[in-house]
Amino acid sequence: MENGKPKFRSCVDFRALNSVTKFDIYPLPVFEETTSNLHGSKYYSVVDCYSGSFWQISIKEEHKERTGFSVPSGHYEFNKLPVELSMADGRCLKNLVGTECWVFIDDVIIFSRSMQEHAEKGNSITEV
Repeated sequence: MENGKPKFRSCVDFRALNSVTKFDIYPLPVFEETTSNLHGSKYYSVVDCYSGSFWQISIKEEHKERTGFSVPSGHYEFNKLPVELSMADGRCLKNLVGTECWVFIDDVIIFSRSMQEHAEKGNSITEV
């Protein structure tokens, strides 16, 4: 309860979707190699995907149907990336790693040489 009002959380069972998800098999990144590639950058942002940053990433219209769920009041689809999807963080950033950002376990490191470049990179990772 918050301020005397009940607080609700959504819970969608994505086991069926996750069971057909193809997992990317690759070793954990070496932290020293990841950070050495940040040389020359002046601006950094670190997004911790574990603590709810998924809710900030929009889902492309053509992918929303995969997140659909039904309840007595109707059928709904997520507009933002739900945490429960397997491989969500790695898949959505796959083409951006090394140029726009680095992913280290559940952290996304965005790096840039200027504030304008940093803002542009931040915008490029907001829709999957």
